[in-house]
Amino acid sequence: MTDRFFVETAIYRVSLTAIYRVSLTAIYRVSLTAIYRVSLTAIYRVSLTAIYRVSLTAIYRVSLTAIYRVSLTNMQKDAGTGESI
Repeated sequence: MTDRFFVETAIYRVSLTAIYRVSLTAIYRVSLTAIYRVSLTAIYRVSLTAIYRVSLTAIYRVSLTAIYRVSLTNMQKDAGTGESI
């Protein structure tokens, strides 16, 4: 075997190693970025849904409580004056 064979083999191995490392790094970065984006999107959606539900529940309770109090007050006024509803 000649020196040229060993040089070509060495170049081939170095090239394959470099391509392998670059490919793995690229795949790793793309995977991490995709996981990061999906996670952020999921967290964002869950957070918005939770805020929306809590807000709606709070508005619903406050509204029902206000309606109940106004109705009760009106019924008490009507009962005190003897007027019909």
